Amino acid sequence: MSRRKDRERFADKKRHNPAYTGFRGHVEEATGVPNAVLQSKICSSCGRKRNVPLGDSVGADGEYVCLSCSEH
Repeated sequence: MSRRKDRERFADKKRHNPAYTGFRGHVEEATGVPNAVLQSKICSSCGRKRNVPLGDSVGADGEYVCLSCSEH
C-alpha cells in the first residue's frame, strides 16, 4: 500500500473514533506475574539449581523435582 492510502485510512479511523491511536499505539499488556517471589531449590532428581515460585517449591515428601524431571 502507498503512504497516501495509509494516511487516508488512519484519518478515516481517527474521524470515526477520536481515541484511535493506530496499530502501534496499543498499550502494552502485562504478561506473566509481576514481582513474583522466587526461591532457589535444588532438584532432587538431576541436582540442578532452579528458581521456583515460593508456594510451588516443595512436594509432599519435602523434596523438589523440577519440571523437566517430572515430565520424564
